[in-house]
Amino acid sequence: MKYIFIICSIFTIQSCQSQKTDSQPISTSPTINKSLASLYPLNGKWIELQTLEWIEFGSEQRNFKNSELYHPHLKSKIYSLFCTDTACIQFNEFNKLIMFPQNGMYSEKLEHNSAKFFFPISSGWITATSTPQDNLYTITAYNVDLSESWNTIYQKNSIDSKGQNIHFANVLGYNDKVLVFNSSSNDIRTSGLISLDNGQKILDNTQWVNVLLDTDQKTFLGSLIQDTSLNYILKTSQKDILLDPAYNAYQVNQVLVSGNNVFLCFYNNQGHHLKFICLDYNSGGTKWNYDLDIPQAIRLVNLSAFQTQFIIETETSGTSTLLVLNQQDGKVLKNF
Repeated sequence: MKYIFIICSIFTIQSCQSQKTDSQPISTSPTINKSLASLYPLNGKWIELQTLEWIEFGSEQRNFKNSELYHPHLKSKIYSLFCTDTACIQFNEFNKLIMFPQNGMYSEKLEHNSAKFFFPISSGWITATSTPQDNLYTITAYNVDLSESWNTIYQKNSIDSKGQNIHFANVLGYNDKVLVFNSSSNDIRTSGLISLDNGQKILDNTQWVNVLLDTDQKTFLGSLIQDTSLNYILKTSQKDILLDPAYNAYQVNQVLVSGNNVFLCFYNNQGHHLKFICLDYNSGGTKWNYDLDIPQAIRLVNLSAFQTQFIIETETSGTSTLLVLNQQDGKVLKNF
């Protein structure tokens, strides 16, 4: 009887332990890494990109758009006068930037081939200046306090074999890291990229429609061009990739590189239609395509990448939407 009691006692204890373990809830929620800037702001709310769910409270410290992962569209606005709520910036008579109080003035934009202009970046200001007799731009970087950081020289014009003056100073776009120029000639097609870190230049004897930049937003990986037949060609360090002629009727909006994936967005604003294509950077092969119809006129499209996701934010006159695709197969992961 003594031994039977011991066995029964052990059995009873094990049963209780088993019941206690079975009654504990099993968590199926993914673990969120709160050190990552993975909160995407959209229409006054926040999306957690790690779970692709709306969250109640966000944090500017984890704002995805403030991180290096966010790749905003290349800007193209250049200025002769730039004003904030408190101050304005403009050139003085010596082509130096000066600051003065804001007295009801407004920013003044310029055409993309202006002889003298500037624009703001996060670390300060970039100026391009030229006198009528000069054939050169002097590109200068200023710090936030308007002290000079560096300058470089960029050729502005050239004479072709027919004696025609070719202007090489159309601003294609810029971000905080690079400034991209284009020529104004369909016969002599030349482009250039200037590093805004140090003024170093990359020149190419083709006219770029857009550029391929690495995830650091400054390392040049290639370009997208359009030939005289309007065919789009993606030029990488590996090969030239001729895109399907079906894209010829569309305008390129943005190009994004993530790992070995090259993600391109084309748009036809009259039809409110977007076309996306994902290519393999090394082989040039098409991985997938995706078409998106927008009911309202498209004002802006921004592409970004987060982990295995491609993120497409589309802004219309009414609101913004967010589409998240799988990088490898183009399948829709979530639509906000």
